Amino acid sequence: MKCSTIAVVLAAISLVRFGAIGQVANVAGTPQARPLVTAVLANDLDQVRSLLASGEKPDSRDDLGVTALVLACGRGFDRIAEALLVGGADWRKTSSYGKLPTVEAARADSLKTLGVLASRKA
Repeated sequence: MKCSTIAVVLAAISLVRFGAIGQVANVAGTPQARPLVTAVLANDLDQVRSLLASGEKPDSRDDLGVTALVLACGRGFDRIAEALLVGGADWRKTSSYGKLPTVEAARADSLKTLGVLASRKA
């Protein structure tokens, strides 16, 4: 592998880790359907509740290994986070990068989301 290729790959990983790239894609680069993740990213509370009620796993992950709860907390979507917790999401599950929902809520400076997590013993 050429040095320039390695540099590009490392730069892309850094952009993903720090949230600069929002596209959910598999290794081949093709976006994968993740209904709950899509609803969370759209801040669509009704769709999140509907998906959870129909049996969607509350700890669904995007293709980068980030849980729906971590995504919601990182964006300050307190009502979405609460719906996920009520639906059975595990606040202790980290993303593939080791991110916890509580840390992401704090990073997003979302006191409401932190309050939701605290009220659920997070």
